[in-house]
Amino acid sequence: MIAKDLIEVDIPTLSEVDNGLKALSLMESVRITDLPIIQGMNYIGMISENRVLELNDIESSLESLRIQYIRPHVHHEEHLFEILGLMFRFKISILPVLDDQHRYIGSVRRDTMLEHFCDLATVKDPGALLVLEMPITNYSLSEISQIVESNNAKILSLFVTKSESNKTILWVTIKLNVMDVSSIVATFERYTYKIKGIYNDDSRVNDLYHDRFEEFMKYLDF
Repeated sequence: MIAKDLIEVDIPTLSEVDNGLKALSLMESVRITDLPIIQGMNYIGMISENRVLELNDIESSLESLRIQYIRPHVHHEEHLFEILGLMFRFKISILPVLDDQHRYIGSVRRDTMLEHFCDLATVKDPGALLVLEMPITNYSLSEISQIVESNNAKILSLFVTKSESNKTILWVTIKLNVMDVSSIVATFERYTYKIKGIYNDDSRVNDLYHDRFEEFMKYLDF
């Protein structure tokens, strides 16, 4: 999934002749905390709700206040993962999308990106989650797949994050197409894998994916 397919038409823009009051009003109307500033089709930068509230005079034009803007953006052919990484790195609620001529063509929302990430991770499909813990040197996708498939199950999605406390340790989160994972767990343990967590309940699965999403965003923040 790429940026041009994720643009949302309801996200407004500002120009430098606008002031802080208008910025706050637009942010509130569409429930976001950042807005792009556009001059014609040219992308000038972004301003956040917090930055507006810090201004000494929110009724003066943005141009007259000589604000230093941040300028995060992606081009229209860039992948979902790049979008997510920039959103996390800059802590922004939307991200502008530019065409090949560096012209503004729209923005994407962080909340929408999370929904698409969940679709990629097959969160909505039935099935249990397993979390394995292992040293980086022991990670083998082929062996993990072989163990799962030898127990008549399939991996629907898999992603890897590093331990917060020890960067040499990986957590491998596996979404399976079955709910009963007792035989799979037994095989992993026979191969001396450490089982960090087993999640069969939908609410716990969703909570875990939220946590893993945040960890994945940190990983993308190079």
